Amino acid sequence: MVSTQSMAARAKAKHMNRPSATSATMKELALCHDNVVHIACLVAATSPEPIADLLNLRATCKAMHAAAKERDVGRCVPLERLDNMKWMENERYLAIVNHLVGAGNPDACFITGVTLVFAHQDMEQGLLFLNKAVTAGHKAAAYVLGLLLYKFDDARATGKKYISQVEDDGNEAATGVGVKRTNRECQQYRKIVGDVIQEAMWKVGGRRGRMLVLPEDSHHCTATGCGVESGWDGYGVFCSDDCRIKHEYSKFFTEAKQMKRPSMASATTKELALRHDNIVHIACLVAATSSEPITDLLSLCATCKAMHAVAKECDVGSYVPLERLDNMKWMENERYFIVVNHLVTADNLDACFIVGVTLVFAHQDMEQGLLFLDKAAITGHKAAVYVLGLLLHGDGEEVATGVGVKRTNQECQQYRKIAEDMIQEAT
Repeated sequence: MVSTQSMAARAKAKHMNRPSATSATMKELALCHDNVVHIACLVAATSPEPIADLLNLRATCKAMHAAAKERDVGRCVPLERLDNMKWMENERYLAIVNHLVGAGNPDACFITGVTLVFAHQDMEQGLLFLNKAVTAGHKAAAYVLGLLLYKFDDARATGKKYISQVEDDGNEAATGVGVKRTNRECQQYRKIVGDVIQEAMWKVGGRRGRMLVLPEDSHHCTATGCGVESGWDGYGVFCSDDCRIKHEYSKFFTEAKQMKRPSMASATTKELALRHDNIVHIACLVAATSSEPITDLLSLCATCKAMHAVAKECDVGSYVPLERLDNMKWMENERYFIVVNHLVTADNLDACFIVGVTLVFAHQDMEQGLLFLDKAAITGHKAAVYVLGLLLHGDGEEVATGVGVKRTNQECQQYRKIAEDMIQEAT
């Protein structure tokens, strides 16, 4: 009998220690770090919202959390997909750009290089960042770096080589007789670089000194048809690389100089300036009717000083309907509560209702909760009226009703559901 129990115990222990089929399979299916990094790179390169998706990826497991921090992943983030963040959350955008520069991201190095050269007038550091972007294959960086290097006699050959890369002409040092060069691609990248310079000069408004590089006017080609526009796109055909790069050099820096001049529109804006009340009315309409009121109010802030001041008015905040912030409530909960607390100070009805319910049912602070519910109820918030009525039931005098007068609770059912949902979220 003893031996039987011993055998049974050994069999049971052996069975308990045996690895399950699932755990064995998991080990076989475990990805190596390089494969996990490759997946994170694909997400960074293809996602329409790369930063948000990379943050979600980091939250899945330890392996993804480690992989998403790799420099290779940061290099794959295309900054043109962060345009919304650039205008809505500019400080966060700039922090991400600075972070991606450390990872060697080509777009981030390009933006930083252009900003250093044209806004901060730091040619040495700017060329270093532009060179990093060019090494990673960034054509807009190759365009501007080619023109900047063309200024220096000992670097002109390198400048011409970069412009040839932009136009996909190869790295030929010399061209045969009769070989034509166009500036089809240069036109496109001239516009891209110009926009980045304009943004940089606008953000660094106090340092608008003279340009570091000025165009030359000494070049005059005598070849027939050199530089004449050809085709519907309006690009030019040139007899040599020298003629093309000199044309681009002059064209680019002439346009860059004009970016600093005040436009004619700025002279007429004073005449067209709206009264403060009218601007407040516009901002209130945006707050009340927009499908994304917070995003659109932040956009409004970025338009001009008048709108920036008006969008902060209490009257504007009181019009924001919080039911349109459901996505923010679930995706960015901390930011949502910051917005709610801010809107309470503007006497926003929805915000006062939410805070009142939270204080009463989650924090059991009846006194403060009733104050906020009363604020919302006085200005017509029906859900607040419903909750406040139930909380105060029996404290007031009954209103007499005539014989045979019927009362329904059709609306009460609706607001009961709203209040229940709010209490559930709060608790």
